[in-house]
Amino acid sequence: MAGEVCSACNGSGYYDTEGSPPCAACGGTGKEKRKRFRKQPYTTRGIGRVPCVRCGKPSTAQWNICALGGAFRGVCTQCDIELNALVLEFMKVPGRANIIKRYERGKQ
Repeated sequence: MAGEVCSACNGSGYYDTEGSPPCAACGGTGKEKRKRFRKQPYTTRGIGRVPCVRCGKPSTAQWNICALGGAFRGVCTQCDIELNALVLEFMKVPGRANIIKRYERGKQ
């Protein structure tokens, strides 16, 4: 987490005391870097530049994840379809099989 001591340099900001360059893991700060989560939706153009959070393919959709503080994450078409199917199943939406089939046809 942010603010915690960097495990690569043990908080010194350098790998050793022999004149090595600043620690690349923490940028020489001695503190762990934390990946920032996107709080604003991606633009239509921008979403294609983001890799799918699940498989790494180019994203075509995005999900807003409340458990991550409202972070937006990109997902590819296939992962988006699977995620929607999972949510429909979890919510026990009547007719979910037909709903996801229509959704999948619309994504092709």
